[in-house]
Amino acid sequence: MLLSIAIAIGIVAGATILWSYFQTPSIEIHNPRFVITPKAIAIYMMIHNHGFGADCLVGVDIVKPFTAKTEIHKTEIEGGVARMHPVDMICVAGRSEVELGPGGYHIMVMGNFSSDIKELAAVLHFQRSGDINIIVPIEASQRETHSH
Repeated sequence: MLLSIAIAIGIVAGATILWSYFQTPSIEIHNPRFVITPKAIAIYMMIHNHGFGADCLVGVDIVKPFTAKTEIHKTEIEGGVARMHPVDMICVAGRSEVELGPGGYHIMVMGNFSSDIKELAAVLHFQRSGDINIIVPIEASQRETHSH
């Protein structure tokens, strides 16, 4: 009887460990970069989820060299015209990636900024993975003028 209970507990514990493994996200950020536009800074990157569970980017804080309001945006084509609008989050399914770039999802830092900014420190807030600190360099092509 005790052996049967021990086996049952072992099976339940093993199943719980496997279940949590397959539900856990594993977020990595690749190629973060920013461009300075006339009215804001646009931040781009690749969010890669190596885990099996989904996770969502729900916010971003700029912490250096200044603090500023940020919004998660998505660009969509409406009637042949590209329009940006804020979104609450960007979700990344397990074992997949989402690219933030021109014409799609991106992070906007609102305000007028000096063109001598070369690097930002940011904190990405994920629902399940928590906070991820990143350094965001200016995009190499930003050495010339960019409009958003």
